Amino acid sequence: MHKDKESAAAITFRNDFCSDLSLKNMFYAVTIRSPVDSGIITSISQDEIVEGCVLITARDVPGSNLLDSAEGKIKVFCDGNVSYAGEPIGLLVGPDMKSVNRAMASIRISYDDIPIESYIENKDDESGGKEIFDNGEWERTVEYGDCFTMESGIRKGIDAEMKESEVRVQNDWTYSFCPRNYRETCGALCSFSGDSLNVYSPSQWISNLREYLSVAMKLSSDKINVIRTKDWERSTNSIWYNSVIACQAAVASYKLNVPVKLIYSRQEQEDYIDCMKPIHFHTELGATRSGKLKALKVEASLDSGSTNVFIGEIIDRIAIAASSCYKADNISIQVKAKSSNTPPLSIDMQLIDTASFFAMENALSALVRKLNKEPGNSLIFPNEIRKMNLNNMKTDDQLPDMPFSFQLPKAEECIDKLFESSDFNNKYIFYNRESLARAADFSKQFLPSPFVPPIRGIGFAAGYEGSFYYGSKIYGADQELEVTLEKDGSLTIHSPPLSDSIEDIWIRLASDILDIKTSRIKINSNFEGGSEPFLPESAYANISIMTVLLKKCCETIKKKKDKDELPISVTHELRSVQKKTWDNEKFRGEPFHSCSFAAATVEVELDSHTFSDRIKKIHINISGGHILNSNAAEASIKLGIQKVLSTLTEGRKAECDDINITFMNGDGNPEQIGELVYQVIPSAYLQALSQALGTQLDTLPVQYDRIYQEIKTLQSQKAPKPEDTEENKPETRPIAPAEEVENADSTDAKR
Repeated sequence: MHKDKESAAAITFRNDFCSDLSLKNMFYAVTIRSPVDSGIITSISQDEIVEGCVLITARDVPGSNLLDSAEGKIKVFCDGNVSYAGEPIGLLVGPDMKSVNRAMASIRISYDDIPIESYIENKDDESGGKEIFDNGEWERTVEYGDCFTMESGIRKGIDAEMKESEVRVQNDWTYSFCPRNYRETCGALCSFSGDSLNVYSPSQWISNLREYLSVAMKLSSDKINVIRTKDWERSTNSIWYNSVIACQAAVASYKLNVPVKLIYSRQEQEDYIDCMKPIHFHTELGATRSGKLKALKVEASLDSGSTNVFIGEIIDRIAIAASSCYKADNISIQVKAKSSNTPPLSIDMQLIDTASFFAMENALSALVRKLNKEPGNSLIFPNEIRKMNLNNMKTDDQLPDMPFSFQLPKAEECIDKLFESSDFNNKYIFYNRESLARAADFSKQFLPSPFVPPIRGIGFAAGYEGSFYYGSKIYGADQELEVTLEKDGSLTIHSPPLSDSIEDIWIRLASDILDIKTSRIKINSNFEGGSEPFLPESAYANISIMTVLLKKCCETIKKKKDKDELPISVTHELRSVQKKTWDNEKFRGEPFHSCSFAAATVEVELDSHTFSDRIKKIHINISGGHILNSNAAEASIKLGIQKVLSTLTEGRKAECDDINITFMNGDGNPEQIGELVYQVIPSAYLQALSQALGTQLDTLPVQYDRIYQEIKTLQSQKAPKPEDTEENKPETRPIAPAEEVENADSTDAKR
């Protein structure tokens, strides 16, 4: 049996991809998947027996095939009752991939397409199977405002309040945003050294990995040695499902007594790990004629898939972000998730809020257009309605009587500077004038000609990024950091692997506080068994929290180093007692430790020949506390923008060569800013494209066919008769700004 160098129960890190590793006498594994989405697997057989190839199923698991999670049980292998098409029902393991692939071609799976629940439900017992099989539904409801109080025994409700509002607008939105990642896929390499298990895995949740392996393999945790390999993925499924994959490979290694490597193909990664499903929103806004929000109603629904260990947190975060960063006198939010016979929903844990921001920012822009149609109304710009309704609690404020409150640094100033730098207001008016001209004589405006200008539009969005959600079952645990001043005067920061930019920031910060050369500061990512961080590694990439802890550790060492003998180790924690601003039971308060803020404009053009869209300019202003490394921060934002652009349109990548990034540098602690582009760019893009087309688009990613069909619909309209549109002709009468917006939006209303 292969002997590894790592000692038992150690947590070590190596700068290699798991797929590149090879051990002596190693076997290769491929997943056998269910061909149906429900039913019972009755048998698995092979038409041809290939020498050396072995079938591994749930029967071979030495411990428990069921693993505990916050949202129910997880199966190592399908135990017969199928949850979704493609669910792992076993592994085929062999000495080389050629043999394994040949054996896979001869696999035959027999099944009964009637699920086991049906057999139990058909019994005479009145309870059927309802007590055994949960219906897999989750819901989070938020109600706030006078309309929900009882007056004379009557509860008015949000719908009645909405009807009494002077201006109302309602829309439906669909959001399906899944950035394509082409890094290391999920996988694991397992081997036994005596009675100790060695696991090579890109897992980002080491404590969860050891816990699952201990249960599945019936091993004490001090017999499990983890070697963390290179990877930076952070989707929900990658975080927890890597632990399941490691259990599967460990079962095969245990049975065959050889090292076994199981690595997902790129197609498997996309089909079963990075499988984002659409999230649907219905929004209703009621406001005064000046734009003050009186009633806000949001209903969201999503498919959680067959199993999702984070679904509770996902719907909670969607609910918190449903009103974006705005307040209303009356608020109704309802988020529902339902399980299905599909792979688990996957969404980056740092991007849970993005879908809600997309819906609310577009809903507010729709309200702006409606307000500008009101007779006698002066022109209202998108930035004005945001600032008027901003839910920004100042640092010295008492906790206001709102469901959710946020401290948004320099939010108003950030919006104002963005509008100045992007010249938004002038372009907003001018592009509406172009839309009006197209409505007056559409056939000429869209005649393919080099002399016809492109169709243009501009959109705006704002949003926050919350750091350290206090209500998290996973990330809400006590977070800590240990720093050691060694005997030789060097400094060691004990942490899981960090990105190069964060590592550079930490080292420079520690160097400044303790006056130690940066070359004498190192990050140590090795841990003794049982002392590994409880949280997933992405929690340690949270610069706003961890930088505060690092500063505290270094300042404590600075006070002690002249008094105490070296080495000096200091640990600081963000404990639950500090989370006084959030009431998890009532689900209200200030949900995040801190927030950063961003505002963005996106300008698009539609080519008059091909009608393909091009992003002409992007302006983004970011307020995220003190920027420790402006070059690294700008590089991170640009990388995020490129990832966003890759998912805005279906089947092709949007591009932009003119990107302007501005930081509102503050004096406070640095905040998390890496995900802000995901909160603002998608909705600003959709608004810009909608303005260019003269119709409201409601789905992301945008399908090219949808753009083409909208243009064909406009082209098929007859040009209005002169007597019908005399007042609308821009060449015969100057148009006031408010009328420009009103008339441009009326094009969509008439259609």
